[in-house]
Amino acid sequence: MLLSTADRFRSRYNRPQPPVVNWAVICRADERNPVHSPENLRWPDTIAALMLTLASGYIDAIGFLRLGGIYVANMSGNSVALGMHSAEKDWPVVLFRILPLACFVCSLLCTRLSIDLGAPLLSNRVAAPPLFVEAVFLVFFAESRSVNTGIFFAATAMGIHAGTLNRFNGITVHTAFVTGTLVKFAESLAASLIACVRRTGARQDSQAAIWFAGLWCAYVAGAIAGLLLLGVHGPRAAMIACVPLLAVALMDVTKLLTISA
Repeated sequence: MLLSTADRFRSRYNRPQPPVVNWAVICRADERNPVHSPENLRWPDTIAALMLTLASGYIDAIGFLRLGGIYVANMSGNSVALGMHSAEKDWPVVLFRILPLACFVCSLLCTRLSIDLGAPLLSNRVAAPPLFVEAVFLVFFAESRSVNTGIFFAATAMGIHAGTLNRFNGITVHTAFVTGTLVKFAESLAASLIACVRRTGARQDSQAAIWFAGLWCAYVAGAIAGLLLLGVHGPRAAMIACVPLLAVALMDVTKLLTISA
């Protein structure tokens, strides 16, 4: 049977439309509810995240003190300084500020590519090799004598650090910097307070807030230790950060962790 032009138009354009998925809400919910139940907090994962965050604060403090105010893990400060010196057209300092950013991003990119490509070959136990490489770079950083060389080794090590492990207890946590951790802490605390007011139960959000606060405290504690030990051991104090890195690598090899890269 032949269809009229109007019928063909209706059959073509009046088809049922697929439901609209609000990805913003879904992603927001995933980030807002990081700890789904108390059982999700496993001690091996928690200890690994705390040790890696402690090491980041430790190296960032030593790098800041040794390298003329350069952050080797926290790239926000370097980006702000880059913008200010660009406005002043102070090009030598601009190049100086670009170096840690370039090393951090390039090493993070290479780490992610190697992890994603090598995961099937290593049965998904992919944390140990990059953490070992990071420890080697930290040894070179400790032995470096020039500022530019130190920036290269330290920022590259922190890029590897940021790209290696980013999920603990089933949630995304970046152990190389803590700005996102503070945001998640405030969100979890706000949700916990609202739940208390509404008397709907706030255990999960309270636990998440404590978890994020602990990570921030580990970063600060690492910075304190970096300052104190740098005064005692000098530049070679950076080698001490290899201890928690190798400990987490050992935990990954022995399959104690459920963390994922």
